[in-house]
Amino acid sequence: MWGFLIIGYYNRATLLVYIINIIQIITNLITLSLINTLDIQLREASDVHDYIKERTIRIGRYLVDTKKTVRVIAKEFGVSKSTVHKDLTERLPDINPELANEVKTILDHHKAIRHLRGGEATKMKYKLSSASTVTEEPPIKPVG
Repeated sequence: MWGFLIIGYYNRATLLVYIINIIQIITNLITLSLINTLDIQLREASDVHDYIKERTIRIGRYLVDTKKTVRVIAKEFGVSKSTVHKDLTERLPDINPELANEVKTILDHHKAIRHLRGGEATKMKYKLSSASTVTEEPPIKPVG
């Protein structure tokens, strides 16, 4: 019904101009909503303080270079294991996604072999404790 009214009042060229203008307005609205979404994501990533971003990137690069465990890295950087883990798993993907993928691969490997590391640590513990008990005791002297 409205189509007949519009065509009745406007010629086809004018109608085409109006349609193009409407399409441009819709395109601009979509673009603005995408920009707002990106702006919100950037603001969320920028809410993290600069020193935390720098620490997160340094820890991520250090893990990729050395392949050390979260526990060892936490001691070396003077922060808790929880902080290192949060930096690597939550903050790093927002800051540097490529580095985060490399870090995730290493962390997944560490998780896959953690049962082996635990068994080996226990084995070493008892080897060291049994070796130290043998060498620490003085020889028994006969009485008399």
